[in-house]
Amino acid sequence: MRIRNALTFFVLLPLIMMFLSSCGEKQKPPATTTAAAPGDAASQPAVPGAKTVIPAADAAVLTEYGAEWCPGCKQLSATLEKIKPEYAKTLIIKEVDIEKNSDVVKELYDIGFQGYIPFTVLRSSDGNVLWTTTGALPKTEIEKVLKQHGINPGR
Repeated sequence: MRIRNALTFFVLLPLIMMFLSSCGEKQKPPATTTAAAPGDAASQPAVPGAKTVIPAADAAVLTEYGAEWCPGCKQLSATLEKIKPEYAKTLIIKEVDIEKNSDVVKELYDIGFQGYIPFTVLRSSDGNVLWTTTGALPKTEIEKVLKQHGINPGR
């Protein structure tokens, strides 16, 4: 009986810890990190019936790192969907679910990630980090940041 209870404890403990860490608990930074651009290598998903707009080669990349269950991530995602058509030629907007792509989390700590989502990163076309923030911002604030970095609407 004791062995079964001990085994149950050691099996359930990691599951409970994983659940708590995904519920907004601050995650501990990993010991090693790399300098790769997290999540930015993935291609944008195709949207059936959508007009194809090819961004310029020098388009900046705005990436939102979040999760499906996160209310702030959903709010920011809706805001980014409103911005997408206006900045289609000058900005690539990506969304990365950190629970489905957990390998990118390690790399995010290099650029200021503190374990809270949504975490948004604006990169220049050459991959340099221009700006990061945590939390959902209104459209006007995002547009203000884009303008400060010389990224203007381009349909």
